[in-house]
Amino acid sequence: MRFWCAGTSFFHVHPEELLDTTQLVEETYRFFLGNRDFSNLPRKFKVSISANPHDAGFARINDLAFVPARRAGEAGFHAYVGGGLSAEPYLAQKLPFFLRAAEVLPVAKAVATIFRDEGYREKRNHCRLKYLVADLGIEAVAARITAQTGPLLTGGEEITAPWHYGRFYGVHAQKQAGLSYVGLHLPQGHIEASDLRILAGFARTYGQGRLRTTNSQNLILLDIPQERVDDLCQEAIFKRYPLQPGLFSGYASSCTGNAYCNFAPIETKNRLQELTRALDAAFPQLDVPVRINLTGCSHSCAQPQVADIGLTGGRAKVDGEVTPVYAVQVGGALGREAAYARPLTGKVADAKLPAALKALVAHYLARRQDGEAFYETVRRTPLADWQAVLAPYLI
Repeated sequence: MRFWCAGTSFFHVHPEELLDTTQLVEETYRFFLGNRDFSNLPRKFKVSISANPHDAGFARINDLAFVPARRAGEAGFHAYVGGGLSAEPYLAQKLPFFLRAAEVLPVAKAVATIFRDEGYREKRNHCRLKYLVADLGIEAVAARITAQTGPLLTGGEEITAPWHYGRFYGVHAQKQAGLSYVGLHLPQGHIEASDLRILAGFARTYGQGRLRTTNSQNLILLDIPQERVDDLCQEAIFKRYPLQPGLFSGYASSCTGNAYCNFAPIETKNRLQELTRALDAAFPQLDVPVRINLTGCSHSCAQPQVADIGLTGGRAKVDGEVTPVYAVQVGGALGREAAYARPLTGKVADAKLPAALKALVAHYLARRQDGEAFYETVRRTPLADWQAVLAPYLI
């Protein structure tokens, strides 16, 4: 069994977090870890538990996700089930329940039991929970859950705010008075061991010795007294790991590519960094992030379906030579406006990819309305217009 459980509470330091999920994440993780009753699930089972209203846990692309909610003044959770990406992406569907903290683990156990007992096992690419949920329907899934847990409350209001893409860059006040957390960007999601030791030292010198990783492959230093923030931010290491990265390079994601993965036929991390740094330089007037995700194969490990511009790499013969090529999709996002990106027809050869991306961004800047994000402009305008922009660069 591959069980993945993530929480985003940072020990309840973010001022907007509804409650502390630390114990819930630990309790849920410990329950499933080594539990032989769940050692033979059909495939991986991903659980997200978050009290952050900005969808820091990427709820709609997980098998099971708990998000912050309130009912009659009581803090708790709503839950989504049956999300996933790969070649056939599904957005998780919302269950009707309002869940108290003590009900998170029983519901997670119930959903895992449904997956274990009824999940598909014949074809490896059909063995995910998303297919079972789609076939059963959300009402039937809810009924199977309460058959195990007993009656659950319904209703309540989901607490949402604009999606921040799992990024926590710069200096932010903590819930604890007088303290701040500081988020920094790791280019390519990589950090030298010597630099990690330096940052660990800063965590002790300036704070209380706590560092956190994020699901966007970046780092956060916690518990920095406000009077020490300026001194910390002057440290030379932040020239390599910036607190305010570029609005392309700081919001891009890539899979590991062919450096470590047998499925990916192309290199991804260096190429995406080259592309996004060039875009940072080409569009200095940009005032909102444009998220470009590059994945090396159809497994979608870099989540191109939720990017402003999603790229899926492959290889093909172009002008007599085999070269990397890319399928393009546009307009994806999560959070309260969750929807997958829409694919454009055709593929772009690597040599023309920089020009193609610049053309798409220029089209966005020409068409967007007041402060619109890229995905908002895509959804408001005809997809044919975006296809026409891409057409000159297709193989």
